[in-house]
Amino acid sequence: KRESVQRTILDAFVLLSRERFSLGEMIEGEIVIQNISGQTVVIPATRSTSIVGQTSSAEAKSVLHATVAFTEYRPFDMVIRNSQDRMIIIDNDINLKPGGVFRVPISIDSRALDPSSPTYRTYELGGTLHPTIVKVGEATFTSRIALRPVTAHVFPRNYEHLAEAPLERLKDALRRSALTHLPIVAALLRKDDANEARSLLFAAMNEVGCAEPLRQTIITCLRIITGERFGGTPTEWNNWYRTLDKKESS
Repeated sequence: KRESVQRTILDAFVLLSRERFSLGEMIEGEIVIQNISGQTVVIPATRSTSIVGQTSSAEAKSVLHATVAFTEYRPFDMVIRNSQDRMIIIDNDINLKPGGVFRVPISIDSRALDPSSPTYRTYELGGTLHPTIVKVGEATFTSRIALRPVTAHVFPRNYEHLAEAPLERLKDALRRSALTHLPIVAALLRKDDANEARSLLFAAMNEVGCAEPLRQTIITCLRIITGERFGGTPTEWNNWYRTLDKKESS
């Protein structure tokens, strides 16, 4: 039923005002619940439920459980992770005609966690709607609705110049061993540059004489570009890269 509700009745997602932010800015967006069915959908704010073995009843409430997963990528392969949860009580019934939308504004202070850090971080916003019940015509459902998450990318102040020709900036940062800049330019790379950047990073990481702080920071960059979470030594990354290279060559 849960999959049926999300596939045919309700779409639920988080929408941001934009994708990139500077540290110190408020991350603004909204949680959106949209009726994608051809019928009116009602989510009551409250519903009385019976308690087994008792004559009294309890009142259930519709709740939005919003989540924020924070990840900060620092030089030397330091990855800081944190998470926050917020429960939002739905005070009034949600009544959606076909195509109708229910919105809840959200705002996150990007300075709330380690405001002095001069590096790149992400905030993944998601969550779940826990309705008392979902009414669609004569049918009723008691299904949780997962919010399709979105990621806000937060950069140090005045990062914009690094977004110009980021692949060239990456090459320059590698040449200068600019450890602070490397994770930032890795996060700013265009999709078309990802393969070449990956090759450059692996070549630099495996170069004889590569200093350990640079090698560890390159691994940070690889985490950003690939989304993989291997260990902090080159061995696992090289094994993965060789396997990937074979797949792409075949």
